[in-house]
Amino acid sequence: MKRVFRKRAAVVSAVALIGCLAGPVGLDASEAKRTGVVKERHELMERFEELTERLFAMRHGELTYDAEIVRKAAAEIKAGAGSHLVKLFPEGSGGAPSDALPTVWQNKDFFAHLADRLGDIAAVLEKDAGTKPEGATSLPKKWEDVPIMGAAGGPGGMMGQGRGPMMGQGMMGRGMMGTGPGMMAGGTVESDLWHLAHVCNTCHADFRKKE
Repeated sequence: MKRVFRKRAAVVSAVALIGCLAGPVGLDASEAKRTGVVKERHELMERFEELTERLFAMRHGELTYDAEIVRKAAAEIKAGAGSHLVKLFPEGSGGAPSDALPTVWQNKDFFAHLADRLGDIAAVLEKDAGTKPEGATSLPKKWEDVPIMGAAGGPGGMMGQGRGPMMGQGMMGRGMMGTGPGMMAGGTVESDLWHLAHVCNTCHADFRKKE
């Protein structure tokens, strides 16, 4: 009996050791290794995605529309965008376990442009939140399905010939949107949400490793 007990204890100890080495339960290897600014920006991006998913769910009636919640979500995205976001990507912070591609630093002007646009759009959404959108929506169910810059499609056919409003040919073959909150939203939550996802997806396509 003592031998059996000792064998079982050894197995339990080995399993526990493997668990400790693997990191926290539910985290993949990369997530467990992220520290400092890499961890901070990864968590910020995940928060942006979580907020955007909730906002889309509200527009599709999966969650009750609440203007104050929309306003707070927009304010949070605005605060984390722009220069705050860019500062989380200092030179030399690429490579594993970061999800950032080298293009973040190779095309940092366009990256900063998208970070600014994200903040501008969030500012517009914050102002528009009080007007509840009514009727059917042309937004896709998932925010990830909103097309990136240069692709066809848009809210209510806003994109015309496959280019977004106020966009021309820009860096990396993408369109560069104009500056300022008034340049990108149609004054409706519907349009604001589309543009929000549009910028996020463009950034992911150009600057983040594919999962």
